[in-house]
Amino acid sequence: MRDSLRRSAPSAALALGLLYVGLALLHVWEASRHLTPTVFTDEIEFTQLSRAVADTGTATYRDGAPAPFPSLYVYLAAPAWWLGSVADSYEAIKTLGALLMTAALFPAYGLARLVAGRWLSVAAAAGTAAAPALVYGPFLVDEPLAYPVATLALFLIARWLARPTIGRLAAATAACLLGPLARTQLSVLLVVLAIGGAVVLWRSERARRLRVGWTIGDWVGAATLALGAVLVGLAFVSRRSTSWYVATTFYKGRMLDFGLWANGALALGLGLVPFLATLAALASVRGRTLTDGERGFAVTAAASLGSFTVYAAVKGAYLSTTFASLVPERNVVYLTPILFAGTAWLLDRRAARLWALVGACALAIWLIVDTPFGLSYPNYEAHGFSMLTFANRVLRWDDTRLEHVLIVVAIVVTILLAVLSSSTRRVARPLGIVLIAATLVWTTSAEIYGARGENELTARFYGALPKPPDWLDRVDGDKRAVFLGQSITDANALWSLEFWNRSLKRMWSLDASAPGPGRVLTGELAKPDGTIHPSPETDWIVANRGVALRPAPGRRVVGDYVVQPLHGPIRLGSAVYGIYPDGWMGEKAAYDRYDVEPGERGLASITVSRIGWCGKDKPAQVTVKLGPLGVTPDRHPVIRRVTQIGRGVLNSCEQLPVFLFRAPPGPWRAEVEVTPTFSPHELDPQLGDARQLGAQVSFDYRPFSA
Repeated sequence: MRDSLRRSAPSAALALGLLYVGLALLHVWEASRHLTPTVFTDEIEFTQLSRAVADTGTATYRDGAPAPFPSLYVYLAAPAWWLGSVADSYEAIKTLGALLMTAALFPAYGLARLVAGRWLSVAAAAGTAAAPALVYGPFLVDEPLAYPVATLALFLIARWLARPTIGRLAAATAACLLGPLARTQLSVLLVVLAIGGAVVLWRSERARRLRVGWTIGDWVGAATLALGAVLVGLAFVSRRSTSWYVATTFYKGRMLDFGLWANGALALGLGLVPFLATLAALASVRGRTLTDGERGFAVTAAASLGSFTVYAAVKGAYLSTTFASLVPERNVVYLTPILFAGTAWLLDRRAARLWALVGACALAIWLIVDTPFGLSYPNYEAHGFSMLTFANRVLRWDDTRLEHVLIVVAIVVTILLAVLSSSTRRVARPLGIVLIAATLVWTTSAEIYGARGENELTARFYGALPKPPDWLDRVDGDKRAVFLGQSITDANALWSLEFWNRSLKRMWSLDASAPGPGRVLTGELAKPDGTIHPSPETDWIVANRGVALRPAPGRRVVGDYVVQPLHGPIRLGSAVYGIYPDGWMGEKAAYDRYDVEPGERGLASITVSRIGWCGKDKPAQVTVKLGPLGVTPDRHPVIRRVTQIGRGVLNSCEQLPVFLFRAPPGPWRAEVEVTPTFSPHELDPQLGDARQLGAQVSFDYRPFSA
């Protein structure tokens, strides 16, 4: 027997090594097809911080604003920026993320080994490293490091609870303290550790002797003290966490929904078997003799399932009030190794009670019916829906059919687990192999399909970028550049520009629309000739549509951008305000003409139309004003005095006669006001454009000499 064990240990180690290499190659290959960041502002924040660490040793945002809680992964990824080109650095960070996430299989094996044999533990490790959560590997976010750190911490907590020693407690504590450094959410690990510590104290010999003589009053007093301690802890968290306070105070009902949805997406992404098996195994422990490893795992699993679910519930409820209603599976993916280890435990011991399996099945069916299937492709917050998305997109199954099929799958899996738990090893072994194989095929397929969706999205992002994407670095020779724009409604293009071009150090706008993260600045008009205050103190300037710079030698036009050397302050040729990139304005828009020679006279033309809207009519009054340009004390452009004015009534699918005005000598300003505005979505609910639109407007100027 001992010889057999000695032989199996190297075999399991070899299997883990081969498994790591194989899965790492898969994830690295997927990462290589991930062409550009797409999750903003998360990825651009990570980029700013890690580049700052590489350049200065300090994690700061754009323009040097310090980051309050930079993750440890920011520092691990920082050396990659020393490679030189952005493309090489990005490839290195993506590869690092894939390798780190795959490494979660090693602590996952140790976790499963507390409750199951070697080969079932190897299968649990494989599931952990092939789950849909691995889609996050190439993203510039915290998950690539947080996932293996959380798995390691859960393993060390369970190991300590299995046989409490000072050394094991120190290791578990160190891993739990490392968790929040990898991702702030992993502060939850400290809660799991605290719950485990309370169980250890409760089960200690000294505590048992103390409880021997307790009366009913003693039990009531102890329960009251425990409840008070919990309430004090909750109050402490509420005072320091806005999301916790808002969710637990005002949205308790939403918390239940989002907690269930998060677990529903996780269960579906893993093929239901791990969810059903783990819940049944945990529910079946009462009244049974457990090994130390099983006891330690059971406490860790129960504490982590509850703690991570509460976190996801709070996060989802809070985001629903500030951003959107999302299925927050991203916040519970750290339970994946727990669920696979629990599956290995049930398959190894084959001791699930029938009522526990039925209860787990009922909960699974509830989750299937209650969880809204997020069938968008890809679904960044919930990659657990990947296989459902596949069935919807490829097999053309609608939500109802998906729900029915999943309910049948849950019932069939429950029956198979019941048969496995009540049959002989000769029958149980092949049945277990079938369940393991089916689960691994499901979860690996979900990961591959989820990664494919994210990579297709990156290809669309990348295809819209100017080529090469680091064109600005090539033009300005890696010297410092500032971006200046206006009416920035979609910041993704700018974030992509900043990511691929390290020379872009500052982000400015004329109308406070420049995007963070990091400090942004609104350029102010210092003089009527278009001089902007303050000077950006950079060597180059990049402007987008709507901001015309005074031409300078070395000027280049790349796509929608104009880039040129900057000597001294920024000087504008003209600028428009209040106009969206598609040419529509809201209620007000303006045009400033700065580049006018002294004494020069010309003709200004303003075109106002609704040619782009031929739906339900909502007539509007149009007022156009023009006059010499002045500067207010707070450095804003203004019409010094109105010299010409025009009016009209604008209907749908109509263009007003062009307003032609004799422009005054020197810089001038034109303002357009359209009231009332209309919303395409309100007039036609089938349309998604909910903006309040006034008209399509354009401005032109021709000097008489031209």
